[in-house]
Amino acid sequence: LYRHRHAAEDIKAERVFLHQKNLLFIEQYIREHLSEELNLEQLAGLCNLSPTYFHSVFTDFFRKTPAQFILDCRITAAKTGLLTGDYSLAELAADFHFSENYLIRIFRDNMGLTPHAFVNAARVRKAKLLLLTSNITAERVAYECGFADYAHFYRMFRRDTGSSPKEYRQEML
Repeated sequence: LYRHRHAAEDIKAERVFLHQKNLLFIEQYIREHLSEELNLEQLAGLCNLSPTYFHSVFTDFFRKTPAQFILDCRITAAKTGLLTGDYSLAELAADFHFSENYLIRIFRDNMGLTPHAFVNAARVRKAKLLLLTSNITAERVAYECGFADYAHFYRMFRRDTGSSPKEYRQEML
């Protein structure tokens, strides 16, 4: 009885290890194939598991459903693409097989900001840092932070901080 129980525990431990190995492979697969239409049956098939069992194992391991995990990965990729300027909103939406409106809605639901507001907030954060850690002009800061012109930068900065870039620099230094 003792040996039988240990054999069962060994089989269970081996199964858990194989599931973890498969799930780490699936995680990498998802991240590399975000622009493709991914579905539960396809992902389960990669692990030779039934979709229902795969969903259960995946959710236990990652603490989120496969659909939510994919969506989170796409939002992270969208944030990176928007911040680096590598992708426009239209390109990201097309790449993820979403409409622009749907991408804006899920981005806002998950981030609390629209993609445009997210990018502007990140640019203003970078501008604050540059104003406090360098001697470059506010006009140059606007350019370095990706604003199309100084007037737009000024409006966004004032909306965020309540002061002009020059006033902010003087107040904080």
